[in-house]
Amino acid sequence: MTRPAERRGATADSRRKLAEPTDLLDAPATVLATLVRARLVSAEEVTKAYLARVESVNARLNAIVTLSPNALRDARAVDKRLSDGADPGRLAGIPFTVKDTLATAGLRTSAGSPLLADLIPRESAPAVSRVQEAGAVLLGKTNCAEFGLDIDTVNELFGATINPLNPDLTPGGSSGGESAAACAQLSSFGIGTDFGGSIRWPAQCTGVVSLRPTVGRVPLTGLLPYFDADGCRPPDPLSFYSQASVIAPIGRHFADLWEALAVMAGPDGFDASAVPASLEAATDIGAVPLRAAWLAGEGTYPVRSDVRETLLKAVQALEVAGCHVVEAPVKLLEGAERTYDQLRTADNGSWMNQVPRKKGDRWPDAVEAALRTSQDQTLRQFQDASAERARIRHRVFAFLEDFPILIMPVSAIPAFRREQTEFRVDGVEIPRMGIIACCRAVAFLGLPAASVPCGAAMDGAIISVQIVGRPFAEHQVLVVASALRDAFETLVPQYSVAGDLG
Repeated sequence: MTRPAERRGATADSRRKLAEPTDLLDAPATVLATLVRARLVSAEEVTKAYLARVESVNARLNAIVTLSPNALRDARAVDKRLSDGADPGRLAGIPFTVKDTLATAGLRTSAGSPLLADLIPRESAPAVSRVQEAGAVLLGKTNCAEFGLDIDTVNELFGATINPLNPDLTPGGSSGGESAAACAQLSSFGIGTDFGGSIRWPAQCTGVVSLRPTVGRVPLTGLLPYFDADGCRPPDPLSFYSQASVIAPIGRHFADLWEALAVMAGPDGFDASAVPASLEAATDIGAVPLRAAWLAGEGTYPVRSDVRETLLKAVQALEVAGCHVVEAPVKLLEGAERTYDQLRTADNGSWMNQVPRKKGDRWPDAVEAALRTSQDQTLRQFQDASAERARIRHRVFAFLEDFPILIMPVSAIPAFRREQTEFRVDGVEIPRMGIIACCRAVAFLGLPAASVPCGAAMDGAIISVQIVGRPFAEHQVLVVASALRDAFETLVPQYSVAGDLG
């Protein structure tokens, strides 16, 4: 799972190599935490390096929209625990960021909307507080599409987030601020969310990696709309939102995402959907005789030729690494995108109307339209779509019993240009949200998935491959994703362009 540099312990030589701020930014979080715990570098030094990077680059990117005034205080508290001989936690001194749709105690949480511009929650989402309790240092909140409802990151409150690799391209959405921050080394890792691709699609757009856990692995308490100024609430377990949404890590190194997931996972006593499933250890791919299958798309919309070619190169790399890979049945995911859309449309009203707002506040036009469409859905339509979801899940889960890994595209096309409004592949017009139909189909199933950069598009944009696993088999997903990351790392630099921004 880890690269050779990540396996080495903290030594005086390691400390000398990490003497400069740029070295601290380059180091994986797992390495930095080891060095901090060994007192070879201080949490304060690490945090200062990241804050300096934010100061020099963020004004051009607009990735972080609210800085925490307590970052240095929290870093010094980690150092104090160490000096007192106390355990600082497995993420000791690691600077991280949080998407602006997750509640953070004492720090503005706006979901990118003017309606929530002044909202400061009293409590943090358990996923966030657990990471802080493990010693990580919250740097700030990152930009997102308003209420997380688009695949680009721009809103009326904060404006647009810029893709560090190419300012003409979208950084993705709705977790585009997180993807840009990870790419440009503004944080060691970030916490985003994924309802239909909001962590995997942005990861592709900026060439970083992400790990979507199984639904129920991480509690959703404190995720929009389940918070207000008074505190966090558990989600509605009967809603499609809670059956498809996850809180997920994004960053530059899979080992870091694994550490973050291990800290965030587990029931919180509020979210009824969160389960006490153990995280199995991820091992070397050679020790796990995996059978895998690949799928060129989810079946509703065509996938661009360079995306398909990258997918096949990834399949070949996995075969070299020891996986037995076959082509999956073309109709394996048939109906998943359509049924996802039906359930999400019907479910919009169940969560949008819970968003905390003041009396008299007017919804944005896009939200008003979504609410009207939701009201047109009958209970029978929702029940029929739920029954169809159960049938599709049964078919796919049965297939995964024999082939526990599914390899497929993240999207029909890579990152698009900001001004682009029409999308066509092979002469077929694809609706805006249809671009990420491959992601939506996986979210519909509640399955774990990783996004791994594996190539470049005809126009230079990054193309990632999606690694999908069985429920609660994130360890297998990570093993395969890490093998691909190693195979293609030199071909797809994660932040070479971003490194020039400062």
